[in-house]
Amino acid sequence: MDDDVRRELIGYFERDVGRPPLGARERVLAGLGGPSHRARRRYLAWASGAAAVLLAALTVVTLLGIRGVTHGRPAGQGEAPPPRAGAAVAYDARRGVLVVFGGTTDNRSDSDETWTWDGRRWTRLHPATSPPPVRDALMTYDAAREMLVLHGVPGSTWTWDGRTWLHHSTAPPPAGPSGSAAIAYDPASRGVLLYVAPAEGGHQTWRWDGTSWTELRPATTPDVVRGGMAFDGRHLLLFGDPFGAVRGQFVTQTWAWDGTDWSLLSPAVRLPGSFSYSAAYDQARGRLVTMVDPEGLGSETWVWDGTSWGREHPQHEPPSRQRTVIQYDAAARRVVLYGGLDARSAALGDIWAWDGSDWRLLEETQR
Repeated sequence: MDDDVRRELIGYFERDVGRPPLGARERVLAGLGGPSHRARRRYLAWASGAAAVLLAALTVVTLLGIRGVTHGRPAGQGEAPPPRAGAAVAYDARRGVLVVFGGTTDNRSDSDETWTWDGRRWTRLHPATSPPPVRDALMTYDAAREMLVLHGVPGSTWTWDGRTWLHHSTAPPPAGPSGSAAIAYDPASRGVLLYVAPAEGGHQTWRWDGTSWTELRPATTPDVVRGGMAFDGRHLLLFGDPFGAVRGQFVTQTWAWDGTDWSLLSPAVRLPGSFSYSAAYDQARGRLVTMVDPEGLGSETWVWDGTSWGREHPQHEPPSRQRTVIQYDAAARRVVLYGGLDARSAALGDIWAWDGSDWRLLEETQR
């Protein structure tokens, strides 16, 4: 039993249980038909012990439930990563865990730590090889090769095989400024697609085949400068803020990739503008789920049904934030949201789950 649980048990007994009334047990025994003095003493000892064990067990269960609700973390779970911004996050479907790499903590130091979340607890890994400390890198799961692909480490590309990081010497695409790139797995071509808007201009589309990057030359190139990319069950979508106005209006755009070219879609309802975008396809419910924070006014949950965007109005919603990451947890059949920046630009480390109609806090990492 750890010290936290022990202290809470003691406090619980002192506040809510206390001592039994004087003579209560003797009065109960007196009504049992008058056993002998020795038998009465044996029964009293047995009853007292059994009651204590039962009450302690019930108290532990209650406290564990309280701890789970209050702190969002099972008792005895152990350490968790400190809240961080700009971490690379992706769900590893082969191993059934959320992987978090790098980012920067509130002390502004970049990290080279690798953490996994299995739906209940965090585990810090210590691979033999790791990329250098980095923030604002991109990561996605390569389903064809069952590995994670990390892009954004200067001059290199890294993959994660569940045990260690592998460095690839092939020249990577330009990283671009923060927020100007998006990455996702493309089931149509069985490769990882990267869209990047370099600071020097010229928006580009690249594909990773497990060995090297190849720049593609689609006939139409999106002009999104800050957006997200995710599979919607049929197409790979790119959505976000365009460069400049469209027909005199600053509105978000939604593009679809067919394996060779981009096409601009015309949904009846557009996604609101936001500082950052992240989305995941909810396989259990057949909808793409994203969260935006328009103008910093508060978090909003939006879904793409294949033809248009629509806002959800859940009873509970994660607090206002930017630069959060949304992934689909295939093992638990739910969409999960990790971290971000709050209204004060402080890093967050909480995890929320979306069940198709409401959000629920799973883990709350303390600062």
